[in-house]
Amino acid sequence: MNQMLVVAALVLVSQDDPALQGLRDADIEVRQRAEDALVARGEAGVAALEALAARETDGEVRGRLRRAIDRITKLEFSADLEGSLKRAAAAGKRLFVVAAPEGIGGPT
Repeated sequence: MNQMLVVAALVLVSQDDPALQGLRDADIEVRQRAEDALVARGEAGVAALEALAARETDGEVRGRLRRAIDRITKLEFSADLEGSLKRAAAAGKRLFVVAAPEGIGGPT
C-alpha cells in the first residue's frame, strides 16, 4: 500500500518538474520562486514532496523541500493575524484561536 501511495504522489512532482529543477538553480531568487511554486500546489503535493525529500542528497534542495512541506502543513504565525487567518481558511486548515481581551498576559 505504501509503495502505491508513493508512486501516485510522485506523479504530482517528478524529477524533471520545472519547480524541482528550480530548487537546484544557482540563483537564490529562482530557488525561492520554485519553493513557492511547490507550496502553491497545496496539500495534494505533500506526499510527493516528502518522498522526494527522503531521497534527496543535496542538502539545500532537501531543506527547501522540507520547508515547503512545513509551509503547506503548518499555520505560520505572523504579525498580520487577519491575513494569516484568511490564508489558513482558504487552504482549508482547521483553526484553533485563543484570544485574551486584556492581551497576552491577561488582566493585571
